[in-house]
Amino acid sequence: ATAKQDKTALAQSLTSAIGKAVKAPQTKAVAPLGLSELDRLRKHISDCWQPPIGAKGADQLKVDIQVKLEKDGTVRQAEIADRARYSSDVLYRAAANAARRAVLDCQPLPLPPEKYQLWKEFIFGFDPKFM
Repeated sequence: ATAKQDKTALAQSLTSAIGKAVKAPQTKAVAPLGLSELDRLRKHISDCWQPPIGAKGADQLKVDIQVKLEKDGTVRQAEIADRARYSSDVLYRAAANAARRAVLDCQPLPLPPEKYQLWKEFIFGFDPKFM
């Protein structure tokens, strides 16, 4: 892969990792989160993430966590998005619990307070390929 393809893949994975970021409308007074801010968040959470070890196919499990934050970056709520799969798939449940634990263990999250309206609610995607 070329360096340009790698950068494009990284940008796409970061966008995917954060999901649609925020449901709140953006205002012109607040700049969107930049790649360096998203990368810092991904690294911060990935440092706390301990995926299931030795489980066959664990490297293929993608888990989305719905995150709601306070302005200081502390987690108000972290919920597993795919509750149906969580209830029926033991391996997914282990990966989802690890992902949720990582979000909770790594708080406060390093996000700029002046952009709180952009990140107060978002979906963080855990993908072993990019963590």
